[in-house]
Amino acid sequence: MHFLLQTDDVTIVEKRVIRHAAMLLDAPLSFASLNAAKHGLNPDIPADTVPVGTVEFVSAVMAARGIALPCHLSYPACLRPFLCRKVWEGKFGDAKGNVFVKPRHEIKGFTGALFDDLELDLVVAPDYPVWISEPVWFVSEWRYYILNDRIVGAGRYDDGDEDIPEPDTKTVMLAVNAMRSTGLSGYALDFGLLSDGRTALIEANDGWALGYYRRDSGAPSPTGYTGQCGSVDYARLLHARWCQLNKQ
Repeated sequence: MHFLLQTDDVTIVEKRVIRHAAMLLDAPLSFASLNAAKHGLNPDIPADTVPVGTVEFVSAVMAARGIALPCHLSYPACLRPFLCRKVWEGKFGDAKGNVFVKPRHEIKGFTGALFDDLELDLVVAPDYPVWISEPVWFVSEWRYYILNDRIVGAGRYDDGDEDIPEPDTKTVMLAVNAMRSTGLSGYALDFGLLSDGRTALIEANDGWALGYYRRDSGAPSPTGYTGQCGSVDYARLLHARWCQLNKQ
């Protein structure tokens, strides 16, 4: 297990977490800038070294290694029953009014939002592929980390009240079972609690450039996992998915 950390002046928690995991695992660390990743990595860095940094940095390392950028995961067909809202494929020009819209293929094409709330200076081609969905109100939002079909931790990332219940873990576990059909070794499922009390999928996220969130609640979840995703499990998740991509 070997990690490549981005050296540019970007402060992201993921790099700190991987530094801690590398210390515990006695795993070597290498370092590279975004510019280096774009124009030629050090040939002494092993090909299976896991990049950790911004999406742009990890994408550049993928390109340097000849790894095809995976399609944006978002709403896999096997998880449609967990959406609790209508979601459909369309083009940016199809989106109007009070609907939620986000890129279908590009992770950072633009930040998903209600169409009426998008930045006025945002320029998107009318035929740009997007997901369009009915608007819903999530009162809490959680990320569940999945390694080899097992929940290894979770973290809440919304700014809502602390006493709002966590999404129903049994529902999340059913979604994990459904995701077995994808064969992904490492990924995350973002689930939230709707204003009507239902647990709904926000989106699925691939494990190759995965944001890390801490669990706010100190209490262990009753089924399947023990709480916050530890640094070692997070490192193993990134490593498992990177190794899988290297073999494609």
